[in-house]
Amino acid sequence: MLFIILWIVVDFWVLIVAQNDIDEQSQLENQLRKVAAATKTPSGELIGGLHAIYEPSQNANITGIQYLKITIKSWVDVPYAYPAVGERRFKPPESGYKWEKPLNATNRMPQRCLQFNFISNQTEGTEEGCTMLSIYRHHGAVEHEHLVKPGQHIPHPVIVLLRPGTFMYDLPFDGMKMAAHLCCQHHVLVVVNYRLGPLGFLGTGKYSEVDGFNSIPANIGLMDQVAALKWVKENIEAFWGDTSQITFVGVAAGAASVHLQLMSRLASEGKMDFQRAVMIGGSALVPWALAKNVVNKTFSFGKHDMSCQFSNWSSVVDCMRTVPEDILIRAITARSSYWGYHNTPLSPLGPVVDGEFLMEHPYVMLRSGAVRTMPCLFSFSDAAGLLPAAYFFRKRELEENIKSDWLKVAPPLLDYEYRMDRRLYETFANRTRQFYLAPGPIPRNPSREEELDVSSNFALFTKMVTDRLYTSGIVEAARLQGLANSTETNVWLYRLSYEAEKGFSDQLFQSEKETPALGPAVGDDFMTFIANQYNLTRPEDRDLQIMLKRTFESFVYTGAPGYTSRSPLPKIDTYFKDEGPVSVKRRTSRVVTFTQMAFSDRVNVQNSNDIGSGKFWRRAPLLQPPVLAVDNYDIY
Repeated sequence: MLFIILWIVVDFWVLIVAQNDIDEQSQLENQLRKVAAATKTPSGELIGGLHAIYEPSQNANITGIQYLKITIKSWVDVPYAYPAVGERRFKPPESGYKWEKPLNATNRMPQRCLQFNFISNQTEGTEEGCTMLSIYRHHGAVEHEHLVKPGQHIPHPVIVLLRPGTFMYDLPFDGMKMAAHLCCQHHVLVVVNYRLGPLGFLGTGKYSEVDGFNSIPANIGLMDQVAALKWVKENIEAFWGDTSQITFVGVAAGAASVHLQLMSRLASEGKMDFQRAVMIGGSALVPWALAKNVVNKTFSFGKHDMSCQFSNWSSVVDCMRTVPEDILIRAITARSSYWGYHNTPLSPLGPVVDGEFLMEHPYVMLRSGAVRTMPCLFSFSDAAGLLPAAYFFRKRELEENIKSDWLKVAPPLLDYEYRMDRRLYETFANRTRQFYLAPGPIPRNPSREEELDVSSNFALFTKMVTDRLYTSGIVEAARLQGLANSTETNVWLYRLSYEAEKGFSDQLFQSEKETPALGPAVGDDFMTFIANQYNLTRPEDRDLQIMLKRTFESFVYTGAPGYTSRSPLPKIDTYFKDEGPVSVKRRTSRVVTFTQMAFSDRVNVQNSNDIGSGKFWRRAPLLQPPVLAVDNYDIY
């Protein structure tokens, strides 16, 4: 009886504390909404907001109690170029946008770009123009008078993050949670939106030269990123940012974008507006970093999805720019003009070698050293291929289709369509299946009717997709980026092999089926651990979170990553052999050194020349880059 009475008293006390905590949160949030942080920039005056960030206590699952972690100053949905609507639709961004009256930038969450998201299987976002960014900075001790003299401030390192996602759609992301999670308050975070899918990555190719102004240039989404960097360079000092310490960060498609920016025409002209680069889960050499057959996809999108009558390219482009927004949304939702098998390839629209923004194929540029060198941090994860493999796990009918129709599914899924002689499609599909799912000698005449069981072999299926779409391209890009600097390599690479109890991988499945624990998905190191999007509570998850966060922060602040001040990551060309001394490997060697983060309390340093089955993919009969580049400009 006494135990029951004590239990009732404790339970009642918990409810009172929880309610008081909720009341205090509401009162504080109401007070913060009344505070306007006016900031004058060269582009105009911005009214920012103050927001309270809470995190669950260790017993939040029992009590529901949260505690105040930090308050954040934010300026949300700030335009870095004129809105890309109306006459500016399908055109490069137009910088120089200014506003006369103070601009209200106090929203809690930024708008998302208009897009079709195949993870949710619906059209998302409301903003067609999309050329906006959001800025976050701590509001706290750094503003006290004993630290900062009136009228002065301490310049902060700047993190410019491309919103995570693919070139077709982005992912739900809370920049405020990331800003609150990073250490020590001395940074400014900028999260950039850029045009996605058909709004950012169509192109009329050689027809642009014929029809002149009435054309769609390629790589508009990449040009948006350049415009955003330009705005940051010109305005970030108003937010206490240091223009000499800008780190450009990308996840998945963002990582490929950051790497492509290092070899763009602007890079060759020495006009880069950042000093460090972080590429998480992507590079310029992953197969989906460059799209193929974009001109035909552009024509099909205009004629079939937007119902524009074709007489010449000018008339089609004029129509595409003037159709009402509801027709545009319907066309984006239809998505029939650019996807292959269901939602593959991963990014059917994306950057291309156009001879203007990107002069040559990234592989050629990296091999020749025609790339901007700076401190670079790359990463890859063990089950990156869950995007898109998880989609096939969720859809039973797709599993059945893959079983019976692998020869048709393989080219778009593994993204070798238009990158290989068509006569080799079937042979290579069978070779890949044999290598990953049935180890042993490749049969001389593999059966066309042999089925591929996705469910029972899902781990192997995911590894196949991971190796092709992510790991092999990331590792090779990091190796060549390291060789591009003829004096000293300033490139680091790490591998994430640890999966949190609740993280980004779970968001990809969205299934009632029991989901397999295969490892971390693409960008899991960033979304789950560094950017803290899912409020980890398990102690071992938090331990690794601290390690990854310190690695990221040390790179942002010093240009050299390390998970403790005495434990720097080894550079990619560092060579360890048995117990011998540390040395630098030969420049012709394919051996790559990386740090494996597989446990919450320790790391392993490894080296290999076959990461992600690199030998298999290097021997694949893919067309060499010169065949794919400007020579075939009309079919990019």
